[in-house]
Amino acid sequence: LISPLLDPVVASKVQFASKPDALLKFIDPQELLESRGGLDKYAYEYVKPQAEENKLMFDTEGRRAVSTALDKVREQFVQATREWTDAKEGGDDDAFARASRERKELSDKYRLAAREKDKYTRARHFYTRTGVLADDKVDWSKVQRHKE
Repeated sequence: LISPLLDPVVASKVQFASKPDALLKFIDPQELLESRGGLDKYAYEYVKPQAEENKLMFDTEGRRAVSTALDKVREQFVQATREWTDAKEGGDDDAFARASRERKELSDKYRLAAREKDKYTRARHFYTRTGVLADDKVDWSKVQRHKE
């Protein structure tokens, strides 16, 4: 159904499987879902959105405040980077070390400020609801649990 629509070069690189057993030529049975003829017992579960999970997206004052804070830290980071490069080019090892520490601290502050702004600008989704994405951590095991 699809292969006639593809460019011949592309079609030569794509493998189509019409039956679940044909997938086993390309995918390890341990990695293929049981529903597709494999041995993986994982079952997807939809997690419904909560009524208030995106309320911060409508808080314009809060968004403005976190945006301003992020802009301020970004400006500080740019200035610290100028001082860092000047110190390196000038051969001032002490100033370079100080500027390096300051850039690291500002980089951490920027990351935290950006994470805070994220709450006001990006809708929550499946991965936040299931805990895969929490703060600065990514834990794929939250959705890769196998059902026995």
